[in-house]
Amino acid sequence: MKIKLYSAEEINTVFDSNISNKFFFNKVAIDSREVSNRGIFFAIKGDNDDGHRYVKKVLKNKNNLAIISKGVKNKRSIKTQNTLESLRNLASYSRQRSEAKIIAITGSCGKTSLKNLLNSSLKKFGRTHCSPKSFNNHFGVPYSLANLNSNDKYGVFELGMSSKGEIDNLVNLVRPHIAIITNIGPAHIENFKNIYGICKAKAEIMNGISQNGIIILNKDDKFFNSLKKIANKKNIKILTFGFSQSDIQIKKSLRKVFFKIKNKIFHFKIKNFNKSYL
Repeated sequence: MKIKLYSAEEINTVFDSNISNKFFFNKVAIDSREVSNRGIFFAIKGDNDDGHRYVKKVLKNKNNLAIISKGVKNKRSIKTQNTLESLRNLASYSRQRSEAKIIAITGSCGKTSLKNLLNSSLKKFGRTHCSPKSFNNHFGVPYSLANLNSNDKYGVFELGMSSKGEIDNLVNLVRPHIAIITNIGPAHIENFKNIYGICKAKAEIMNGISQNGIIILNKDDKFFNSLKKIANKKNIKILTFGFSQSDIQIKKSLRKVFFKIKNKIFHFKIKNFNKSYL
């Protein structure tokens, strides 16, 4: 059984609407195929399609709600100026009400793998919500955050970028307690003067870390010192990992991995070993 995600009262608060209090919703969607029952569908116009084409189909189920920017408003739709901005508003509300520990991940590679590993691990300690697939852009992040349940204990989100300013825009929505930069590489180099520009763009994740938050950095990355300098300027606590001397240091990388945390040695087994997972 799905847990209620939003009450009608909450939706009316966010959108200054007046939908009936008998409604409640357990799913936010930007793809009409994901809406089955008690879903909120945001009709967003993308590069290749327009969600408004599917509103009629979604509203065939009398328990669904549509957020629209054009067409005729009815009792089960809310008309707004901009449906993507409306999705961000709901995501912002979701983050504001949440008491979950929020983790945000960026980097040139490894974001999705790390997100999935954290999701699998944290589930052992409580309800965990994470970004689906590689939903890490200006559509995917607010969508993922809007689906964070008030009962979730952990939230893990992936933040991507192809140009300057994109991560800044996303992280100020997510406002993580812990941020992780996996590495800095040449992905999307065509949009920057040099790779240092990518480093600075990835470092934007530090702009939205909540008070007393932590940035986790790869000690082995060649841009570690640059990222450390930015973190120190912002007075953000740094936690390091890597094969070199670090807070979480990998000592051996066989099928059984040994690592050191504060002079204590720990170990675990990796079923499908790949050095990149470390």
